[in-house]
Amino acid sequence: MTWDWDQFLAAALEAGLTVLEFWALTPREVYMALAAATERAIQAHIAQRWAVWHLAVLLRQKRLPQFRQFVRRPPQKPTPKELAAKRADHARIVAAYEAALEKRHE
Repeated sequence: MTWDWDQFLAAALEAGLTVLEFWALTPREVYMALAAATERAIQAHIAQRWAVWHLAVLLRQKRLPQFRQFVRRPPQKPTPKELAAKRADHARIVAAYEAALEKRHE
């Protein structure tokens, strides 16, 4: 397999790598950086489509929702009690799964 280094460098520069970073990385690492940049671009495109769709929907509304209703806070960090309950649930699920696997392999 032959490499087109100019094209590979151009793609890396477009993804945000510098020339020095490009030459300091292995081809596999550059490829991983390109894949990550592609995924970021896809996620940004999805976010833009989400925003445009919501803008179009809101423009059609005769009455807008209250701002506080529309813009909700992100979920809060669980309390120690909630975290302990989630860990206990997880432990029960894992135990049930392991028991089912053991039963299956008997």
